[in-house]
Amino acid sequence: MEELERITRLETQHNEMMRLLQETRHDMKEMHQDMHELKESLTRWKGISAGIAITVSLIWTVILGVYGIFAGK
Repeated sequence: MEELERITRLETQHNEMMRLLQETRHDMKEMHQDMHELKESLTRWKGISAGIAITVSLIWTVILGVYGIFAGK
């Protein structure tokens, strides 16, 4: 009888481990998807920031160029 109880206990532990493994896989898939969305968001904001920096630089260049033209005369 002792062997049967041990086998039953091992099967129960095995089933629990398999259930936990499936949950972990599901959680990892969700984490991967979240990381992908975060990467896309950061990439988008980098592009917007770069566009703003270039625009500000061009505006200052035009302002200083116009000032240089009129101040030089």
